[in-house]
Amino acid sequence: MLRNPKGIGSIAPSSSQLAEKMTTNLPAYGKILEIGPGIGSITTEILKHISPVQLELIEMDEELARICQEKFPNVRVYTGDAEKILSAGSVQYDVIISGVPFGAMNSEKRKRFFKIIHEHLAPNGKFILFQYTFVAKDELKKEFGSVHTSFTPWNIPPAFVYTTSKKSELQS
Repeated sequence: MLRNPKGIGSIAPSSSQLAEKMTTNLPAYGKILEIGPGIGSITTEILKHISPVQLELIEMDEELARICQEKFPNVRVYTGDAEKILSAGSVQYDVIISGVPFGAMNSEKRKRFFKIIHEHLAPNGKFILFQYTFVAKDELKKEFGSVHTSFTPWNIPPAFVYTTSKKSELQS
């Protein structure tokens, strides 16, 4: 975190309680993307629910991406800026999970990022993320419609988990 405070948003890896809260209702089948897996704390929990071939990771930090590739050899790991990687592709995901510190981004980048994530969700797809503040909540509501918020004090620091669903064309 000290080396890259805007890219790594926590002083400690995500707790198992936070990982469990984020992965409780993952579909048994489908394609899942995790953006910003760090050292793979949440990735480990995701893989308790699905096959490694269903999961892709995007990690900006080269060293963390290498750690994830070694730790999860059957998972596809992309290294680089998730916004650019997603913008260059057309894959749709049933669930996108993220621990990216959206609160550290400027509002315009956050809005662009949420729009790109929305575009890459399959119909009825879910975007599940954790944050330490409410900074991004209003922008999530604007892009996705509704946002379900839960909280876990069992993390350092305590975290909010936001769950959204892709808006249907009728809601747009």
